[in-house]
Amino acid sequence: MSTSMTDSTGVSVSPVELRGRRAQDVCFLATHVALFVATVAILISTASASSDTLQLVLDDCTNTSVNQTVGILRAGLVGADDSDDDNTNYVADLVKAAPYFIGAAFGLAVLFGVLWMALLRYFAKPVVYGTLVVKGIILIALGLYLSHVVRSSCSLTTGNCAAASYPYVLCVLGGLYFLWLFCARRRIAQTAMLLEQSVVVVSTHPGLFLLSAVVLLVKGFVILLCFAAYIFLIAGSVTVTQTAGAPGQCTFDFHASTQTEVMLVAVTIYLYWSVQFWRCLRFYVTALTTGIWYFEKESLAAQEGTLAAKDYTRAPICTSLRTALTTGAGTIAFSSLVVAVCEMLKRMARKQSQNGGLLGCLIAVCIMCIVNYIEFLTRFALVHAALTGKSFCASGRSFLETCNRHGFLKVIIVDYLAAITLNFGALVFGLLVAALSVALVQTSVLNGRTADEEHTAVLVVSGVCAALVASVVLVFIAEILLNVVDAAYSCVVLDLDNHSRTNTFHRPVIAQAVLIKAKPDHVAVVMSPGGGASYAVAQPVVPTGRPVTYAMP
Repeated sequence: MSTSMTDSTGVSVSPVELRGRRAQDVCFLATHVALFVATVAILISTASASSDTLQLVLDDCTNTSVNQTVGILRAGLVGADDSDDDNTNYVADLVKAAPYFIGAAFGLAVLFGVLWMALLRYFAKPVVYGTLVVKGIILIALGLYLSHVVRSSCSLTTGNCAAASYPYVLCVLGGLYFLWLFCARRRIAQTAMLLEQSVVVVSTHPGLFLLSAVVLLVKGFVILLCFAAYIFLIAGSVTVTQTAGAPGQCTFDFHASTQTEVMLVAVTIYLYWSVQFWRCLRFYVTALTTGIWYFEKESLAAQEGTLAAKDYTRAPICTSLRTALTTGAGTIAFSSLVVAVCEMLKRMARKQSQNGGLLGCLIAVCIMCIVNYIEFLTRFALVHAALTGKSFCASGRSFLETCNRHGFLKVIIVDYLAAITLNFGALVFGLLVAALSVALVQTSVLNGRTADEEHTAVLVVSGVCAALVASVVLVFIAEILLNVVDAAYSCVVLDLDNHSRTNTFHRPVIAQAVLIKAKPDHVAVVMSPGGGASYAVAQPVVPTGRPVTYAMP
C-alpha cells in the first residue's frame, strides 16, 4: 500500500533515509561562518602588537606584590616563588590546588553523574517526587525561618513586628505548590517514565556522551578562540610603562579606537552565537538519534501510512551528526541565533529588575515570560526540524499545530517537571563535589597553614572552581537527558497523530505513559499489530458504544 506524504503535521522524512533532505535556512549558516572567519582574521591581525605587550609585562613587570595588578598578572603567567612563606601571594597556592579543584572535582562529578543516572533508571518516580517535595519543603521552611528572624528582631519599642507575618506568604505558596503537585500527579508520572526512558536511550546509544563531549570541547575551543581575540585586542590597545624609581613596577593605559570597538562587538556576537550554536547542534543530534531509536521498527516515512520495511542504519549517531553538519546546519544556526538573542534579553531583564524599582521589576518579569515562551518554542521547533527535515519556521508552525491538538499546557508541564528534577539533581551533586574538593585542598595543600584571609580566599576560590567544574559535567548530563525527554515526547505525539493509520505504537511503554488514564467513558481496546504483543489503548466511546479515537497525551 502506498500513500502520499502530504500531511503537514506528520513526519515527512525518515531519519534513516536522509538523502531526500534539502539544506534549510542557509543564509543564517553563511552569516555564522562569516563571523567565524572575521574572528580568526582579528586574532591573526592583532597577534603581533599584543604579543609585544605581553612580553613587556613578562620582562619588565617583575614585582609580584598583591598591590600591583600587573605584577599579579605576571605571577599568574610565570608562577610565584615557593619561598614566599608569608602568604602574600595566593596565586602559587591556587596553582598547587588546581589538580584538586579541577581534576578531582571532574572525577567526582563523573562518578556522581553515573550514580545519578542509575537512580533515574531504576527509581525515577521516587527521584522526581522527592525532588518536587523537597522544593516545597524548602519554600515553607524558608517562610517560617524568615518569620522567626523578623519576629525575634522586634520588640515593643523597636522593629516592625507586623512584618513578621509577611514571610508566611511563602508558606501559603508552599501549600499551593503541594496542591498543584497533587493535581499534576499524572504529569509527574509521565515525567518519571520519560526520564527513565531517556536513560534507556543514552544506555542504548552511549556514543551520545562521547559526541556531546566532543561538541563541548569544540565549543570550549571556540570560546578560547574568542577570549584570545579579546586578549589580543585589549593588549594591542594597552600601553605599558615602567614606574620611575620603582624597579619591576608598571603602569598601563588603555585606549580603544573605533576600529577596535567594532572588532570587539563582532567577536562578542560570534561568541554568544557560537555558544548556543554548538549547544543546539548537540540537541539536534540527540533529537534525531532519539527519533531513530523510537521508530526502530519502522522508518519515520512509514508513519505517514506506508508500512514499508525499515531502512536500517548501523550508525545512528554518525548519521545524525552528518545531517546536522550538512542539511540541518542552517536550521541549527537560525535556532541558536534566536536562543542567543533570548538569553541576552533575559540578562538585560534581570539587570533592569535590579535597578528599575517596582515598575522595572514588573517589566522585567513580562519580558522574561515572553522570552522564555519564545525559547521554549524554539527548542521544540528544533526537535521537529531534526525529525522532519523541515525549515525552522515550518517546524515551529508544525509544533504549534501539534500543541493545539494535544494541549500546549501539557507539553510545558512535562518539560518543566523534567527540567526541575534534572537541574535540582545537578545542583545537589555539584555542591557535594565542591565540598569534597575543598576538603581535599584543605588537607593536601593548606594543611598546617594559619587560617587567615589568604587561607580563606584559596578555599573559596577552590570551592567555586570545583563547583563550576562539577556543574559543567552534571549540567552536561542533565541537558542530554532533557533533550532526550523532549525528543521522546515529540516522537510520541507524532506517533499518536499517525496511530489511526498504522494501528500501532512503536514504543508502547512510552506511548501509554503519555496517554490519559482510562476513564469510565473509555474502553480498553486490545490490539496485536503484525502478530506482536498485545497492549491496551484507552479510547473514548460515543453513545453508540463504538470507539472513535485514541486518548491524547
